[in-house]
Amino acid sequence: SPNPDTLARSARDFLVAASHLLNYPSDTPLPALFLFGRSIELSLKSMLLEQGISASALAKKPFGHDLVSLLQRVVTHRSDVAALPPNQLSAIELLAKDYRSAQLTYIEVGHKYYLPRLDLIEEAARSLLQLVQNNLRSKASHE
Repeated sequence: SPNPDTLARSARDFLVAASHLLNYPSDTPLPALFLFGRSIELSLKSMLLEQGISASALAKKPFGHDLVSLLQRVVTHRSDVAALPPNQLSAIELLAKDYRSAQLTYIEVGHKYYLPRLDLIEEAARSLLQLVQNNLRSKASHE
């Protein structure tokens, strides 16, 4: 079963992959947005595992792949996450609908996408990962 450290490493890997994609021109930003979304999801789940929520609970509703539900739960316990710039939090909320519904994975011609700016969603993913890594480092140094 996943633990906060393995989820943080996976969040970093998805963030790196998404950032690399931005260096290659593409017809669509959807693959990069999906990878940023996955990084955000894993960072938030790492924080929630730290708070004692089980991996099995995180796999089901209300959580699952719902970035808004995950973010709302984290924000209630983590003032550092609540203090992220509002435009980063808004970018996560904007990405959440198409991310949750798999519209970023199964691209649908004619679907109206509401997408955040790539720079803001990348900053949000980096900010969350940094908070996760800082927390895990701090915990490890106190053990």
